[in-house]
Amino acid sequence: MTSYGDALDDAFSSLELECRDDYVGLWSVLWRVRQRPVLSVSPALQREATLELVARLLDEAPGAVAGQFTLDTHEFQVWSGPTDQIVERIAREWNAMDRELIGGDIVWLTINSP
Repeated sequence: MTSYGDALDDAFSSLELECRDDYVGLWSVLWRVRQRPVLSVSPALQREATLELVARLLDEAPGAVAGQFTLDTHEFQVWSGPTDQIVERIAREWNAMDRELIGGDIVWLTINSP
């Protein structure tokens, strides 16, 4: 995975802040990427940068988790495993989609209080 470093720094900061207060969907992470002109040149670049941003959040923000809400009880179920496996799961499910992301698709991110 290519590193987009500086182009994602402000996106990371805003994502981390929002995750401290709420659950953030993958579509919202993609939106943050699309707001950076250097990253919005192609869908493939947007996807790669979005996945990098998710990985960075999970690796660098203490308490950051990925997961999904259950359909029956609407409880948040945290996905276990190392970051690379979680990001691979997201990429695999995203690649299988034949439409744009919408709210609730694939994964939600949040930061649990210590």
